[in-house]
Amino acid sequence: MSDDQNNTTTIPLLSWAGLYAGGIVVFFLSISIANVLNAPIISIAVYFAIGFTLNRIILRRLSWHPLYNTISGVSKAKLGSFFLWPISYLILLFHLTVNKIL
Repeated sequence: MSDDQNNTTTIPLLSWAGLYAGGIVVFFLSISIANVLNAPIISIAVYFAIGFTLNRIILRRLSWHPLYNTISGVSKAKLGSFFLWPISYLILLFHLTVNKIL
């Protein structure tokens, strides 16, 4: 096991929702700035930067089920969350909220 798996510090669910909402706000701001400057590469770079940041902050602190804690399973989840972060993190936050409530 690596040291990353032994680091079990948790972030409250409300903080995760705040990080996600902040990412959405920053992304829409970058779209506005890109439209003003006529440089769509700005919004694309910000999109991937936010996906990378959310992966590093949120997915690193999740505990993976032993069945899915394989290179294939974790890389598939992380790549999907990186490329489709607005949808995947919304679904993840919904699942974590339901899990916490029930």
